[in-house]
Amino acid sequence: MTSIVQFIAMLALLPAGDMNAIQAGFFHILDDGRSADTARGEIYIVFPALTHIHITQPVNQIMRVSTDETIIYYPDTKEAFVYKNPSPISTSWLSNLGKGAIENTFEGIGLKLLNKYTIAEKEISFWEKPKKKKEPLVRIKVIKENGLLSKLVFFSEDGETLAVNNYGDYKQIADTFYLPTHIENVTNTTTGKSREIIILSSPEALSRAPAEIIDFKIPPDAHISTYE
Repeated sequence: MTSIVQFIAMLALLPAGDMNAIQAGFFHILDDGRSADTARGEIYIVFPALTHIHITQPVNQIMRVSTDETIIYYPDTKEAFVYKNPSPISTSWLSNLGKGAIENTFEGIGLKLLNKYTIAEKEISFWEKPKKKKEPLVRIKVIKENGLLSKLVFFSEDGETLAVNNYGDYKQIADTFYLPTHIENVTNTTTGKSREIIILSSPEALSRAPAEIIDFKIPPDAHISTYE
């Protein structure tokens, strides 16, 4: 009976091409070594370029990141902050991540492949961000297991580890699409280590995000501060 149920569930998965949004609960931890802040709520990722986050704890807050601006709105106090962002923001990196094609993102942002090999079940590759006058050279080690990204390690030009990002607990939410539900980022700073953990719960692929998410507007009676 279990195999039949699993087969029916597989048939119910959205084709990845029909997945226009992802919905999930989230729990976020940020620990800088001195104190730890936590937050929880709900997140919608709407392709190709919108992220809508509703934080319910510790405060009631809505954050929206789109192609031209970032909005932070507090419904209880009706205060809003709008930050104009001229740089296009795309969610294509998540699409590539979930399909096991993070390399497409690297190539899209101009990274250069230095080396690639396989050990046991792990596929390992090294990438380099071309050095610019005002930017240091950065190299990235990519580890994939079973075709999905498991770790990114960022190195400086002299080989110092700058940050390590771990991706795990993948859930299949659409045909050929797997979402990591446990992400841990550790960054080395001048004062120690900063650790960020994101845990996603009950992730779901949507053929369309709810209208209230797509059409969200800051209420007309809110006090809005705008920053260019």
